[in-house]
Amino acid sequence: MKKVISLLLALSMIFCLVACGQNEDPTAKDGEVVKVALSTFSLAIPWQIQTIDTLQAAVDAYDGAVELTVANADNNTADQITQIENFIDQEYDIILVDASNATGLNPTLQAAKDAGIVVVSYNCIVDDPDCVSARVYVDQTEWGRIMAQFIVDELDGKGDIVCLTGLSGNQIAADRWTGAQEVFAENPGINILADAPAEWEQSPAEEKMQAWLSAFTNIDAVWADGGPCGLGVINVLEKNGLDMIPVSGEASFGFVNKWNTEVENGLSCCAPVCPVYIGQLALEAGLRIMNGEFAGGDIPLNIPVMTNDNIADWADDTKSDEAFAFDVITADEIDAYFK
Repeated sequence: MKKVISLLLALSMIFCLVACGQNEDPTAKDGEVVKVALSTFSLAIPWQIQTIDTLQAAVDAYDGAVELTVANADNNTADQITQIENFIDQEYDIILVDASNATGLNPTLQAAKDAGIVVVSYNCIVDDPDCVSARVYVDQTEWGRIMAQFIVDELDGKGDIVCLTGLSGNQIAADRWTGAQEVFAENPGINILADAPAEWEQSPAEEKMQAWLSAFTNIDAVWADGGPCGLGVINVLEKNGLDMIPVSGEASFGFVNKWNTEVENGLSCCAPVCPVYIGQLALEAGLRIMNGEFAGGDIPLNIPVMTNDNIADWADDTKSDEAFAFDVITADEIDAYFK
C-alpha cells in the first residue's frame, strides 16, 4: 500500500503552500488523497475533543489533500484493536493512535507497520517504540514532579497536604502520581494526609475536599491532577470561607480564570498542560515520515506551565471552562521538533 512518487512530490508542494498561506488545492494537480485514521481511547474528555478539533483543523489546512477518519474505542482495548485492524484492511496511509492500553495494542500496531502503514502513537503512548513509526508525548511523570515541586517550594519543604489523583486506571494519571510521589519522598517534611482519585472531574474533587476539611484540622496545600479538580478545590475553600492555599491543577480555563480572580486573595497555583496541538504534531510526524523528511522515533514535547507569574497573560473569561490554554503552535515551532 505504497504511494507513488507523484504523491511524495504532491506532499512537498502541500507543505510549501501551507507555509506560504495559499489555499490552492494540490490534489487537483497530482496525487491521491492521503488517508489518515485516528483511533482514540475516548471522546468523553474535553481535552480529547479540543485535541481532535485542532487535528482536524490541521488536516483542513491541506485543502483536501489529506482526509481524516476518527474512531472512538470508548476505553475498550478490544474495540480499539478491531478499529486498527479495519484501518489496515482499508489500506490507510497513516494511523494515529491515542492508546487505551500501553501494551495491548502492540501486536496490532506492529501488523499495521508491517503492512507499510505509518503508525504514530501519541498522548497515551504504547510502551514498545519498535511497533510504531513514531511516538509523540509529554513526559507525564515529569508533569507530576513539576506540580509536586511547586507544592514543596510553596511550603518551604514542610506541611500537611492532600492529593487528588486523576482518572482511575489511566496510565497518564498513574505516571503523574508516580512523579509526584518521587518528589514528596525526597522531602520528608511533606506529610500526605490522604489521597484519592477525582477522575479529572470537578464534582468528585469538591466532595473529597469537603470531606477532608471535616476530617483534618489542617491542610496546607493540595496536589490536584487536572483543571476541574483544582477548580473544585478552590470552590470548596471559597465556600467554607477559608484562606487560599497552594493548589496545583492544569491549564484549562475554568481553573485558570477562577485562579486569576483569587490571586489578590493569596492564591498560588501551578498548571502544566499537555498541549492540544499534540495530535497536530502526530499528523506532521506521519506526513513527514511518508515524505522521507523524518526518520521516525520519539518526539517528547515541552511542557508549558502556567504560574502566578504568567497567569495574567492567559486568563480570559471569554473562553469556555473546558478549553485549554497553550493551544497554538507556529510552523517554526513544529519544524524545531523535527530537526
